[in-house]
Amino acid sequence: MRRILAAIDGSEHGWKALDLAADMAKQHGAQLIVLHVVPFEPMSEALRAFAAAEHIPLDEEEARFRYARTLGDHLTHTAEARVRGKGLTDVVGRAIEGKPADQILEVARSEGV
Repeated sequence: MRRILAAIDGSEHGWKALDLAADMAKQHGAQLIVLHVVPFEPMSEALRAFAAAEHIPLDEEEARFRYARTLGDHLTHTAEARVRGKGLTDVVGRAIEGKPADQILEVARSEGV
């Protein structure tokens, strides 16, 4: 094993999976990639048209996304610190956007985990 991917979502189970992945990475001298996917699906054209007709500002959607992105960045930094505290030095945290299942698979393929 050269690389291990741990996808986290901030849940208790996610933290347990991260700890297990960190232990495995340390045992095998592998790099740990910690990934959080910020789910973001653009609003449909029909919903945008409805919002415009009802004079509903769309900046709320953008604000929600920015907030989720900030949380995702903080989550990965916290996870990195957590595993470094266990003595693992080769760890990379990433927060990316998209559909979680699709992005996790893409990172797994591209990183050869």
